[in-house]
Amino acid sequence: MLENWAMPSHKDLYKNNASNTEAGFHFQDFCALYIFLKSVDEIDYMNVEGEEDIVVAFLNQKKSFYQVKDAVDPFIELRKSKIDDSIKVLAKDMFNNKSSCEELVFVTNSNYPMGNHSELNFSNSYVKYSCDKNFPMADKIDIEKRATRIIKKLKYNMAPDIFIKKFKFLKLQFYGADDDTKLSLLKNATGEFLVKCSISIALTDALLKEWRSEIIEIDENPTSSLKKIDFLAHTSVTILDKQMEFEKFYDAFDISQTDEGFIETHYSDFLEKLKFDFQSFSQLDGLVDKFRQSRKKANETRQDAFVNFINANYASLCKTLGLEQEDQGDIAKLILWDAIRQGTIVRKIKKGINLE
Repeated sequence: MLENWAMPSHKDLYKNNASNTEAGFHFQDFCALYIFLKSVDEIDYMNVEGEEDIVVAFLNQKKSFYQVKDAVDPFIELRKSKIDDSIKVLAKDMFNNKSSCEELVFVTNSNYPMGNHSELNFSNSYVKYSCDKNFPMADKIDIEKRATRIIKKLKYNMAPDIFIKKFKFLKLQFYGADDDTKLSLLKNATGEFLVKCSISIALTDALLKEWRSEIIEIDENPTSSLKKIDFLAHTSVTILDKQMEFEKFYDAFDISQTDEGFIETHYSDFLEKLKFDFQSFSQLDGLVDKFRQSRKKANETRQDAFVNFINANYASLCKTLGLEQEDQGDIAKLILWDAIRQGTIVRKIKKGINLE
């Protein structure tokens, strides 16, 4: 009954934090994906390194360095040793990247990263402070002392005030009684990205699931990067798959009922190659462009143009995907047909991520 319902306490919420983290999507992964989505039009690539490092390389050759420190209970004061550890790593990042370092960011989900008595307000879901511009004097002096001591100990030939000018605090909310609450900030960023690309926000959950898997894979492989071109391929193919219209394809190409079952069972295996191999995806995208150019000269109906073009060009896609033309060619036809039918999707994403 409604009168027996009670708001879960913050202790219940942070217990859920711990159990969800064990599922594989850590706070570092959450931060990496959020930062990527919010800056994707300016980013070249992102590295997710170790357990706490994120490095973002921008198209202008600059880099931002992030140290991620999560709090199992965001309502309890964060240990100052976590700030010291981050300053030590970020000082090294700055020393090794003096000319390209854009900013140095301490990222947390804690509401009290500077302690319970700090004047800084970290209660909102998203908060960013620059230590050099909008820090209370007492907190700024605290950070300056820590940075000076650590830089001196590391024997870096680097003025602490230069470090302070680039040092920032970023709070991203990452807690809740369920995934919808815990990931609300990331879901909002996903929705904003889709709106920017003029793509239906109904795809939010499907894309977020795919991106989470992708970022976990990168996190677990220290030699991998999240490149913008790979993000384009993965995102585009995921959307094409989610909006596949089998029946229209079957009617257009007069596919038998037996072959329908074969296609639906096996086509997704070959989509995976397009998701994770940009060269293969680029070849598919090239065929879509080729169709678009051919349509400018043809007098056929759109349906006839689809069928004739695909019949004339699917063999090259078979070769790209490793499909046997005689026995598996209909899968290549389906994928090419779907890519042409939804051709504006890739163009919208390219525009949204500044990759035209």
